[in-house]
Amino acid sequence: MGNELYLQGKFSDAETIFRRLLEISPRFKWTRPYLAKALPAQGKLRAALDALQPMAAGATKLDYLSVILQANDRTPDAFTCATTWFYLMHHGFKRERQMPALNEFARGRGKNDFPAILLGDFNTDPESAEIRYLKGLQSLQGGSAYWCDAWDQAGDGSKGTTWSRSNNFAAWAPLPNRRIDYIFVAQPRLDGASTIDECSVVCNERADGVWPSDHFGVFARLRVT
Repeated sequence: MGNELYLQGKFSDAETIFRRLLEISPRFKWTRPYLAKALPAQGKLRAALDALQPMAAGATKLDYLSVILQANDRTPDAFTCATTWFYLMHHGFKRERQMPALNEFARGRGKNDFPAILLGDFNTDPESAEIRYLKGLQSLQGGSAYWCDAWDQAGDGSKGTTWSRSNNFAAWAPLPNRRIDYIFVAQPRLDGASTIDECSVVCNERADGVWPSDHFGVFARLRVT
């Protein structure tokens, strides 16, 4: 949200979002750079320099944020938003180190009445070792995992591209068009809870001449019984 506000020129609102993210998820690496972009637009040069001060040594480059969602007076459900900092094609071995830790964290967020949900920008293709691990197709570090890939389960059969150079915000990067954003759901319950009924790519067109983000979005509809 902060990034979208920044791209819309709403620098004051973006600053508020980024500062809040620093409070609740201080190791989220992109927060400081974008905050430092929003601040000079408001003439806050000193604050921008302070925002770019290095973080504590040893801070992890695996960024994830647990989100609690409550709707219609139901018991709050937790899901995990994640992004990998390592975005280049040859960074696969670094992302592989992150996946077992992310799997363990996200699995712990599931509730008895609804399976865990893991989603975000994974910066890698469906055929990569990282994603194959999450989908139960191979092991990493002597362990295995299993998450249902919403696009595999209920997409339209296309590649499901979410990073496209047709997008002005992505055109600068010499990277191929590919699917790098995912919604994963733990094994559905026997009563059907978390069955994936629908999945589509969204926010993949300009609105008033402006792309919503450098990534396209992914939408999924899950059954809650």
